[in-house]
Amino acid sequence: FENILADPMKLTHYTLNKPHTAFLNKKVDRSVIKSIEPIIFRALEEWKTRHSLPTPLDNYNVLVAVTPGCALFDIYYRSEQLLSINALAWTQADADYIWDVFEEFCIEQSTALAGSSLRQPDRLPWLATLTLPSPLAIELTWLSEFEQCLAVGLIQSAIADNKPKGFG
Repeated sequence: FENILADPMKLTHYTLNKPHTAFLNKKVDRSVIKSIEPIIFRALEEWKTRHSLPTPLDNYNVLVAVTPGCALFDIYYRSEQLLSINALAWTQADADYIWDVFEEFCIEQSTALAGSSLRQPDRLPWLATLTLPSPLAIELTWLSEFEQCLAVGLIQSAIADNKPKGFG
């Protein structure tokens, strides 16, 4: 996921763990998007899907649900170990809805967030992430960049496709 070009998408990446906000100020190379296209296309077609990540990350998988203006995706190690919870919004119409769903799920999954008042990012598009503690000694240095690449790919493809199935 290191193949980055100019002409950036201005994606706000908010991580609840720190809390920290970063701005993705780079364009994701087409070859990176191409490697995760099966995940993106299946999510857009089926609205909710679980898919293995490309090799060499094939021990990991992602559960993705997409609407025309937002998405939720969770990353797992071997289908049973939840590693991160992610919400993505690129339209104002869906941002509040997806934030409420994301916030509730994060508070359920992390006792450290109980009683917290989480703040939705102000600027669209945004990606919000909660990385969960893992009892496994797994190297996850790639995780944040993968989350950002998937977010950019979902936004670009959903806007081009303009017909994700939705949350129900």
